[in-house]
Amino acid sequence: MHRALRLGVGFVAGVATLVGPVGVPAALAGGPTRCTIVGTSGPDVLNGTAARDVICGRGGDDVIRGLDGDDILKGGVGNDRVEGGNGDDLLKGGGGRDDMFGNDGRDRFKGGARRDSMLGGHGDDIMRGGTHKDIMAGGLDNDILRGGPQGDTIRGSKGDDSIFGDDGKDRVSAGQGNDLVVGGRDADQLRGRVGDDTINSVDGLGNDLVRGQGGTDTCTTDPGDTVDGCEP
Repeated sequence: MHRALRLGVGFVAGVATLVGPVGVPAALAGGPTRCTIVGTSGPDVLNGTAARDVICGRGGDDVIRGLDGDDILKGGVGNDRVEGGNGDDLLKGGGGRDDMFGNDGRDRFKGGARRDSMLGGHGDDIMRGGTHKDIMAGGLDNDILRGGPQGDTIRGSKGDDSIFGDDGKDRVSAGQGNDLVVGGRDADQLRGRVGDDTINSVDGLGNDLVRGQGGTDTCTTDPGDTVDGCEP
């Protein structure tokens, strides 16, 4: 399945999916953890097999693709494209600006050292921001998205998502389901969308902007926050 993601900070187009049972990807529950397929110092196209693979990019701007197993896919120092396959995969950003896409499994994403983009698909996915300002968007099911220490842009999608900011000035918006949106420890922008969302900006730090939209949204806020469109 191909989808496009436009979050106001560049454009990403690609495939979709994410993780394993009880929030733990099958890729982490056993099998190899050392690299079984390794890139070179230049740009590579690294494709997985029908088995469980650990694919590791190195130098260059690589394309890394999982296939049928529960894979671990790691970006290298370049600006890589990392695509999950049909299994429950773990996708990890590296030292470059990476674009990561899930597919048909329940996958997990972890941002790297620079600004990464993450897009979920089918399955209940889990995303965690890296050390830079990342862009994250959920997929078609019930996802968990959590920002990193910088100001991230995070958006839910069609499922009932749980979305959490962290340190930094995050921009967080709910998707089409009945979502939970929680701000972090700075001046965040938190927005509801189509569903009946629950928004919480209580942190005692920073004056947040909180806006309900579309559905019947319930908001819990600090005294200094700007609030609009929420149920009393």
